[in-house]
Amino acid sequence: ETVSGQEWVQFILSFSRAENPMYDKKGDACYVGQHGDAWYLAINFGGTSVRSCEVPEGVALVVTTGCFFCFPPYVTGEWEDCPSFMEDARTYWVEHSLTLDGVSYEPGYTISGPYKVWYPVNGLSKFFGGTNPPLKAGVYEPAMDGGYFGKIRGLEPGKHVLRIGALGEDGLS
Repeated sequence: ETVSGQEWVQFILSFSRAENPMYDKKGDACYVGQHGDAWYLAINFGGTSVRSCEVPEGVALVVTTGCFFCFPPYVTGEWEDCPSFMEDARTYWVEHSLTLDGVSYEPGYTISGPYKVWYPVNGLSKFFGGTNPPLKAGVYEPAMDGGYFGKIRGLEPGKHVLRIGALGEDGLS
């Protein structure tokens, strides 16, 4: 099931870099910040991660096989605004895959926004956009995201294997 990326992006951005689940090596903190009937699973910033996570019965998994997000201040020379960046990002991912227990899923590309996003102290700004100086904590708008997002529902209790892969036009995987 294809879903909006807004909640996934807001979840990922809500953590400082030190606590961000994208940097969790084994999945030990996959439960941090999770609540409700959907769990947001983190990808990484390139390379391979093998994580183990115990998910409560009855929740859906929300994942991305590749996404971009933006909010002002924009990186000079990179893009003029979020809508134009999201359109450029649509073609960035030349390959993406999502399988659960060997069954392929095909999330569609969605663009979400504009919306407000909360950015924490010591967030991810050094990674995306390399803003210098780093962004200050606060609410930023208009934020937008674009990517391949999916929601997987109805998992039976037991062990499952979820594989997420993506390849960007510049070789990022």
